[in-house]
Amino acid sequence: MLKININEHLRLRGQRVYSDGSLNSFTKDRLIDEIRCLEHNYAGEIWGNNLLAKRLENVCNYLKKQGLSLEEINKIISVEGE
Repeated sequence: MLKININEHLRLRGQRVYSDGSLNSFTKDRLIDEIRCLEHNYAGEIWGNNLLAKRLENVCNYLKKQGLSLEEINKIISVEGE
């Protein structure tokens, strides 16, 4: 199974991770701005995941038409450690 450190994953993606103390010092308007940014980023991730899922579905359908079994397709698209 893949282990994910959420804070490190966010940092690698360019998202700043604030300490609790920093967040406590933010004004209400600043917190709202941060929340809106996170909402925007989250919506983009959902859109991207849906797009990738549809593309993967199309690839699987194509491979099935080529005569590959579902087991063979799963082996092709598997990720090491999942």
